[in-house]
Amino acid sequence: MTEMNQEQDPLVSFRLSKRKLEGSKEAKFATLKKEVIDTGLCSSCGACVASCNEKALEMIDERPHLVGKCTACGVCIHQCPKTKTTIPQLIGNFTEAFRAKSLIPDVVGQDGGVVTSLLIYLIREGMIDGAVVTTKDDIEYWKPKPIIATKEEQILESSGSIYSQSSAVGKLLEAIKSGLNSIAFVGCPCNIDAVNKMQNSPYGLVRLFMRSSVLKIGLFCMDAFSYDRLRHFVEDVDKVPMRSIEKMTISKGKFHMIQEDGHTISHSVREMDRLRSSSCHYCIDFTSENADISVGSVGAPEGYNLVLVRTGLGLEILQDAADNGYIELNHLTIKDLKPVLRLANLKKVQLYTVNRRRSYAFQVPAQLPMERQQIPSTELLVEEKIGRYRRRMVRIESTKIVEDGRNIQVTLKNRSGKVLERVQVRITLLAGELFESHNWETTIREWFPAEALDFEFPRFDDDSEYMVSLSDANGKILTKKVAVADLINM
Repeated sequence: MTEMNQEQDPLVSFRLSKRKLEGSKEAKFATLKKEVIDTGLCSSCGACVASCNEKALEMIDERPHLVGKCTACGVCIHQCPKTKTTIPQLIGNFTEAFRAKSLIPDVVGQDGGVVTSLLIYLIREGMIDGAVVTTKDDIEYWKPKPIIATKEEQILESSGSIYSQSSAVGKLLEAIKSGLNSIAFVGCPCNIDAVNKMQNSPYGLVRLFMRSSVLKIGLFCMDAFSYDRLRHFVEDVDKVPMRSIEKMTISKGKFHMIQEDGHTISHSVREMDRLRSSSCHYCIDFTSENADISVGSVGAPEGYNLVLVRTGLGLEILQDAADNGYIELNHLTIKDLKPVLRLANLKKVQLYTVNRRRSYAFQVPAQLPMERQQIPSTELLVEEKIGRYRRRMVRIESTKIVEDGRNIQVTLKNRSGKVLERVQVRITLLAGELFESHNWETTIREWFPAEALDFEFPRFDDDSEYMVSLSDANGKILTKKVAVADLINM
């Protein structure tokens, strides 16, 4: 190799990487800024700056900044140690990907009905003694009820999705104790992780019980709703009894509830975010990465499931079920997996940008004094003196009337890009232009980057105005007035 070729050789790597990565709309520096830098996850390693062949990035105050034109080559995103961009990082290791659907006439399960058909195949062929599945409770309708299914009729009754967490692992241990040796277990990522640990941990109960074999069939899961919150939402907001709901589905960002008479009630998934179980805010597994076979609907045409096979046993069972006419299988390409990868990335990223992880409630006297004290308010006088930088550290995300009109909720978001410590929050009911009464105060010990927190306080009359004030050891962070009349007119 000549001296000139030796000098140019490193550039070949940049050009090859750029050609391989460019073209994706997620390949912009703005994505890296949103997911890593603005959330405080950036470790200031400088990998993105060093890898930018366009010299468009520069380290300023220990953070990467865009100082030139971003060509959306994507190189910086793939070099960052905090991003997850490869297929194994996003959806785990798998050997084959399929588009599949049931070929059993009686199966009318979720989308392609692949899980139900696999379980029927395993039962009919005598390959399992039973399956741990989840069905609807007879009394508290749509509440998850895990059962041990040993008959085909029980498998059929459990078909379809229930969007609340199921305590199915207890039923697995019950099945093992009852003498079932070969068991299929169906669950969401959190349940699959529990079974996987029981199988592989040195102290795992299933690992030490050598007479049992468990096949893990994992479901794709973005979120699970708290059953109590979902029930209150359906019955109090939609004014619909839970028992009238025939089917629940999620598609294209919408949560659909289909009633027995065919009427469909739909809400955006974003609107139902507050109904999520608390643990879902911390889960980063979308496709049940520790399962033998993972099944979902994302990325599959209507009437089909997308199936990821992760173990040799899973592949053998799936192919044998297809060979015997239980399911239809079609191979998928990497291109077909793009919708799954996109949602998996969203779930991985949400751990960095945990939203509404905590709600702060003010301690309010049981009976508030009727006579308002006329205390001069200094908050209005300092509002315009707060520095521009300090005012932008925290933003009011939303204000709304809650609790059937009794309270007001203010959602505040840390947009400083760093952890804020011991932030004093003070909300005051204003009386006139420069006087205040009833104060509510609390302290945020640690406030993480991009984290949104909820604060609720009592609502008085429709003409009431409140002052929301935040400060830390360095002084004022935010001062903002909230008027009830503005909330009513929204």
